[in-house]
Amino acid sequence: FNALALGKQVFTLAPTAAARDVLRAEGFAQAQTVAYLLKNEVLQARAREQIIWIDEAGLLSVPDMVKIFAVAEQLDCRVILSGDSGQHRAVNRGDALRLLEKKAGIRPVEVREIMRQSGAYKQVVDAFAVGNVERAFALLDGLGWVQEVPTDQLSERLVEDYLALRGQKEEALIVSPTHRQGNEVTEKIRAALKERGEIGKEDRKVSVLRNLHLKDAEKTDPAMYQAGQIVQFLQNVPGFPNGERVKIEGKDTDGNVMVMSRAGQKLRLPLERAEDFQVYVPERIGIAAGDTIRITHNAKTADGHTISNGTLCQVSKVSASGAITLANGWHLGPDFAHLAQGYCVTSLSSQGKSPRNVLVAQGMQSLAASSREQEYVSLSRGKQSARLYTDNKLELMRRVKESSHRASA
Repeated sequence: FNALALGKQVFTLAPTAAARDVLRAEGFAQAQTVAYLLKNEVLQARAREQIIWIDEAGLLSVPDMVKIFAVAEQLDCRVILSGDSGQHRAVNRGDALRLLEKKAGIRPVEVREIMRQSGAYKQVVDAFAVGNVERAFALLDGLGWVQEVPTDQLSERLVEDYLALRGQKEEALIVSPTHRQGNEVTEKIRAALKERGEIGKEDRKVSVLRNLHLKDAEKTDPAMYQAGQIVQFLQNVPGFPNGERVKIEGKDTDGNVMVMSRAGQKLRLPLERAEDFQVYVPERIGIAAGDTIRITHNAKTADGHTISNGTLCQVSKVSASGAITLANGWHLGPDFAHLAQGYCVTSLSSQGKSPRNVLVAQGMQSLAASSREQEYVSLSRGKQSARLYTDNKLELMRRVKESSHRASA
């Protein structure tokens, strides 16, 4: 298929900012997120009668796919979806790509030849791709890439291997299905880097916002809100401009969720506009000079630069107030808040990334978040190697035979 031969322009999109950034890095410099197209009338006008291509389309929910198709129909666009419904599903309701493949009578074009990996590693990913988990594990184990170690040694073993790769200037991504295990690995890495003098020994406390990842339906329920939570608006809503953060104060006698605005006004939180805000819990974490941090929301730096969700940055300096200077000279103000330690990511966040090596921390404490789709994504990220660290190989294999696919209404 040659769009240029038809005189058409291809508008490249992805469901997440991280997947969009991968597209940009691979040569699609104008790639945008699906949400950006849906809300940007100027981009929509440019896309009229052209081609919309969405990569990682398996991450699209049914409501988002419906919106895309409605815009495409209005603009008389052709839509091309590329992705793998055997990987992670959409966070919001409905597995749109899987429904199109299985229920809509569409015959998808399949790319059967895996290009990212080669040799024995490619055979591992091939086995996962067709759902043959036992063969995939046997091949991975045969390569010596499955490390079964006692629970209290799991993080230490992974960190040793990570530091060895780091010392060889080898790119490595650490993945864990849960934040809990990821945080444990992060603590061990930071302790080792401090001992080696690669990051500063003194931590400065920085205010951050942890996204509760409430679904839109959950955000319409007053019972989901507690005093002290923070709400940030993603669009202009009457009484609340785009980007404003407000603090949950509690509920009034009628059960309305009440917030305190920047202007000091006590206002009702408009739950009917749930799709236009996110809910967070405020926390404080330690950051040192030399640390790697991950941006957790599209935002602007204090000096006006756009910085994308999922971007990894190196810290040059942290002030007593919590302001951060990045290695590239950009500045994050003390109220930036949308950041986390960047040494370990969840499997969902890793989808779309292509490091040379991947290290997967997956002990029994992460079993509830494990699935066939999660394991496939985690272990197929690398180009050169994938190492799995667990404290119960057989139980983990039983768990990841199970699919996380949801029933559809």
